[in-house]
Amino acid sequence: MSAAKARRGASKTDPPFTRTERILTLLIPGFGFAVRGHHWPAAIGVGLNATAYLAALVFVLSFRPGAAWLCLYASMGLLLFALVESIVSRRLGRRPARGAVAIYGSIALADYGLLAVAAVLFVQNIGVIGVDGDVMSPAMESGDAYLFFRPHDADDLQRDRVIIFELDSDCTVGEPGQMIVARILAVPGDELAIRRGRFRVGEEDGGLASDFGSHGTAVDISTKRRTLTVPAECYFVVQDDRRNGLDSRVLSWARAENVVSAKLLSATRRSPLREVR
Repeated sequence: MSAAKARRGASKTDPPFTRTERILTLLIPGFGFAVRGHHWPAAIGVGLNATAYLAALVFVLSFRPGAAWLCLYASMGLLLFALVESIVSRRLGRRPARGAVAIYGSIALADYGLLAVAAVLFVQNIGVIGVDGDVMSPAMESGDAYLFFRPHDADDLQRDRVIIFELDSDCTVGEPGQMIVARILAVPGDELAIRRGRFRVGEEDGGLASDFGSHGTAVDISTKRRTLTVPAECYFVVQDDRRNGLDSRVLSWARAENVVSAKLLSATRRSPLREVR
């Protein structure tokens, strides 16, 4: 009976982890099991690690909330796995595990290389912006932070899409280069007019058109002219609070080259990773 118990657990003759093995156990989920020759639980750690890093890479390339959630859940699983491994692996008996250091060291290099690529792409592709004021409420609330995705193309710039763009030199409110959040009301080729205090985009109602009073005019849509055709590579934008917000009449066109992002996700506890629509 005593011999059977000794075989199930770590025996007194099993050597302790070397310094290299202890370091690799901290760096590589599953290595603590692998170095003892228990490869099935080690594979679970490797799988969780790879899933977290691959999901992170997918997120920084595509900005898909599902990939971010997968990365988060896999990371939580890794923390739990690391806790279990730190307790259990030291109590397991050593089995033949030739090449564990070389194999799992190579896995570590691949995983951390993947993480480094994801980190570089995160800095290049993703930014953070804070909202000051309620001019985009309820889509975006004052004081909240949002992630935005820099890569975009013309297909992303459609009517009703919330975008971030930099003000051009002909704006009459704000400073050139200042980043503004607004919603696209009209796209290139649209016929835009104001009738009875409301925008008209073609034959569709475009909502309230407030009077900006003393502000100068960057884009003239006077009630005297019939229509204004939106130029190529330009977008007419409005902010959701039509009474207190601004639009392209004072902000000027959101020009294609000045658009920073057309995809935003909430970064608040109240609604994490919610797509802004």
